[in-house]
Amino acid sequence: MTSWSSSVFATPAPLYAEPRHAGPLGPFRKHLAGDYSLLRSYFLHFHIGNKMFDAALTGAIASATDNLPARYALALTILLLLAQCTCWLFLATGAWASAGKHAGRGGKRFWAYAARGAIIFSGLVMASTILVSADSIRSQWNVLAGEQPGPAPTFYLSADARSLTLEGGINDGTAAALEEALARASKVTTLVLASDGGWTREGRMIGDIIAARGLNTHVEKACSSACTLAFLAGKTRSASEDAVLGFHSFGFTDRKAGRDAAREAYVRLKMGSEFIDKVSATPPEEVWYPDPEELLRYRVLTQAQGKAPLPAGSVTAL
Repeated sequence: MTSWSSSVFATPAPLYAEPRHAGPLGPFRKHLAGDYSLLRSYFLHFHIGNKMFDAALTGAIASATDNLPARYALALTILLLLAQCTCWLFLATGAWASAGKHAGRGGKRFWAYAARGAIIFSGLVMASTILVSADSIRSQWNVLAGEQPGPAPTFYLSADARSLTLEGGINDGTAAALEEALARASKVTTLVLASDGGWTREGRMIGDIIAARGLNTHVEKACSSACTLAFLAGKTRSASEDAVLGFHSFGFTDRKAGRDAAREAYVRLKMGSEFIDKVSATPPEEVWYPDPEELLRYRVLTQAQGKAPLPAGSVTAL
């Protein structure tokens, strides 16, 4: 005969028997099967896990862009974005399965529905991000085949051998070509830039060369995008009366990573916060052209436009 106390305190039969997942891949199979609690599977694995992956992805893309030629950086970026989608799908599948088993484990159905709703919303956000970036992604495939953003750079030495003009794209190898040109023109004190831009890594590398040699920079016609990273490294920075300088955030596949990288690059060049905010807020497909007053106020130029004409005379192609 069962006593009153034993019947009251007896452990009820569980509604849900958790399967065992042995072996080194057991935790992964357990997640995929939905056998972790909904709190752990959704909040810790799916929500926190995706945020950590996103942060690591942003850092890895920025590092690749800073340290690899464009085509290799892009190839790595595409692989990382595919890994991100795979990771999201794995974590979402496990969290979705866990939500389906939540009520059987004694949980409230409301939280299961809420978790699945949040997963659907996250998937829609990811899909919309991919669709928005589709044109950019398609255009980048040509880069993997070696296409460069602008014409091959050409160098011209002024008659007095003190000004060297860099005209063309800020392409892979432009910084190395500049080093070679400067080695043959040791008297150069001013680098004249005429470029619509190109790769940010090359722009930064050209800027490093300019800073290391203490060169001045000058723009006769236009200098935009990655070209400005080189221009802002000049000891003194000047421009002709009709010259324009154009700025925007970087054209990474991930928009936020592009804005963050642009902010970091111009902070490195010791530009002010108001200027950096304007640059990072300008989408990569647009260009912000500061007016002459802004160029002086933001210290893009160190002297008013038209005050530093180039020396007269013929130029020689190097």
